[in-house]
Amino acid sequence: MKKKKSRRALCLVFFLGLTVLSVVLSATLYGRTLRSGNPATAQKKTEEGTHKATERTGAESSKMYQAAEDSMRHAEAALKYYRAGDYAMALREINQSLSLRPSSVNEQLKQSIEKKLRGESSPPATADTPLSKPEGGTMGQGQRAGQKKTLTIKGIDYTFCWCPAGTFTMGSPETEEGRSDQETPHEVTLSRGFWLLESEVTQAMWESVMGNNPSKFKGAKLPVEQVSWTDCQEFITRLNAESSELQMRLPSEAEWEYACRAGTSSPYSFGGELNGDKANCNGNDPYGTTEKGKYLKQTREVKSYSPNAWGLYDMHGNVWEWCQDWYDKEYYKESPTTDPTGPESGSSRVYRGGGWGSIAWGCRSACRYGDDPGYRPSFLGFRLALSSASSS
Repeated sequence: MKKKKSRRALCLVFFLGLTVLSVVLSATLYGRTLRSGNPATAQKKTEEGTHKATERTGAESSKMYQAAEDSMRHAEAALKYYRAGDYAMALREINQSLSLRPSSVNEQLKQSIEKKLRGESSPPATADTPLSKPEGGTMGQGQRAGQKKTLTIKGIDYTFCWCPAGTFTMGSPETEEGRSDQETPHEVTLSRGFWLLESEVTQAMWESVMGNNPSKFKGAKLPVEQVSWTDCQEFITRLNAESSELQMRLPSEAEWEYACRAGTSSPYSFGGELNGDKANCNGNDPYGTTEKGKYLKQTREVKSYSPNAWGLYDMHGNVWEWCQDWYDKEYYKESPTTDPTGPESGSSRVYRGGGWGSIAWGCRSACRYGDDPGYRPSFLGFRLALSSASSS
């Protein structure tokens, strides 16, 4: 009996030794291949080695290997799009790859893609960039798209992303599936850059200023909702009263879409498909794909999904976001081409972006709605814009 136990123990030790040796060899192979300068090839060879080291685990190993193969396939596609100059598609593919299997090499590729989308040649800025001293009641200008700066008000951090002046096509092309006739494509120029809050206004931000929390779904890091356009104006007034140097406001509808697109022209800033995987929406009714996804039926903490190329989170889904403009479904047909601010009057205010209960179609960059300024549903919140010094 003791001999049998001893043999089993020896076999177990021998098997574990072989497994460790295989993993070490795979890591060595990965390092050598990585130095060759091809991230996709490095990942492929590493995953092949890892598969050989773990193939004895049967079904579990098969699933891991399939995920690795799929991840490698998306990484190769990302590299292909990157070299072709299609950075929006490259970003979409590399995000798919990373969602299947984390990889430091592919994280580096993602950063390179995002820099190309921002038109940068230097490393991306972080939220730790020090705040420049506001001038003339506003915050100074940013140096590059996506640069981040943080204000601390009542003990709460407000991190903003820089959106530079530029020209883009607002609305949707006639080829976009399911587009609305109020999305007439037209060229818009924003002559001044602006700062936009990296996330929707959270309940912690709201409570620190207003002293209450009207939200249906409670949580400090969840977006505040059940706030009307009028409520948002009161919040902004109180927030600006904290310092004469502040000039917070809601973004215009044109600013909102410009920031949402972040240099892209696809239905979403991450491509042409959504089923609840890249944004919080009703994944049971997807767009651009037949594959159904998650439907959480409530809000989710801000910054739970990947940001767009300018560092902005949740521009698609979670909660719809109030804009400053009056709403008119025919406005695009007669709006100014430079710095449009919406109709002079109206009965409804614009909101954009889609929410947790929206079908994926409603979360497109071009999708637009409007409602009474006193409307307070659980799918509607907002984010802040902050004028730069040149905007005053």
